[in-house]
Order: sequence, then C-alpha cells, then structure tokens
Amino acid sequence: MAFDDALRPGSFRGARFFLERERQEGGRRLAVAEIAYGDGDPIVEDFGRRTRQMDLTVYTAGEDRMRGPALALASALDGRGGGRLVLPLGDPLFARCVSWRYAAEKDRIGYVAFDVQFIPAGPGATPFGLATGFGPVDGLMRDGAALLTTALAQALR
Repeated sequence: MAFDDALRPGSFRGARFFLERERQEGGRRLAVAEIAYGDGDPIVEDFGRRTRQMDLTVYTAGEDRMRGPALALASALDGRGGGRLVLPLGDPLFARCVSWRYAAEKDRIGYVAFDVQFIPAGPGATPFGLATGFGPVDGLMRDGAALLTTALAQALR
C-alpha cells in the first residue's frame, strides 16, 4: 500500500474524514445446548452470520473545530437511516451509524476525533412500513386491499 493511499480521506453521506483506526467484528449466531449429565459434545444450532460491526476512530481537521468539517460529519452521523460509507481501504458500502462521540482538545486546535460505530444498513426495520410506499410488504398489502374492496363491492350489489 502506498503512503498516499493510507492518507486518502473517507466519507459518510459526503462528509469527509480521515481514518485513524478501523476495527471490525463479526462471527456466527450460535445456540449451544449442553446436555444434562452428558460428557459429549454440545448440540450447536447455527442461526447465521452475526451483524458485522465497524468501530472507527476518524478525525477532521480545520481552523475552527466545530465549524466546517467536524460539524458536517456530526450532522451526517446524526442523519436518519443508512448512508454511503467510503473508507480509505475497501469498497464503499451502505451503512447505518449506531453511535458516535467526538473529542476536541485545547492543545490540538482544529483536530476533532470521532469514535463511530457502523453496521451494514440492510433492509428497513419494519416490513409493513410506516407510511405508503415504505416496506417490502406495503405494495402487496395495498394491492390486496384493492382486490378485496372490489370483490366486496361486487358481492354487495
């Protein structure tokens, strides 16, 4: 890896930052059942992959700590839903910000460090949606309601 690649900025929803540290965590969701009075291996059920977590330490730099880049990043992290996350290494992905915090120090004027946790965005949390047009089942429900309304109207004639 070239030195310039390591310093290439990342971004979330277009708000730029520099990566200081990246830590990712994953695994499997397992249910382990140990058999009472058994000396053998446990029964293990595999429920699939755990949600990948990305813990990042990123920073912004500028003359005025809480204006410009730091304020833009804080606003992007506070946004609702998922957004495009671009890290200096690897492919861009659609992610959600789970939590974030920042720290600014008087001896490092212009430098604001953020600890941020991301997860892959995935589909919406509610399959039926909160309003018309949201959720994968919403369209099917609207079509079904229209068919039922038409059939009921014809039956009552």
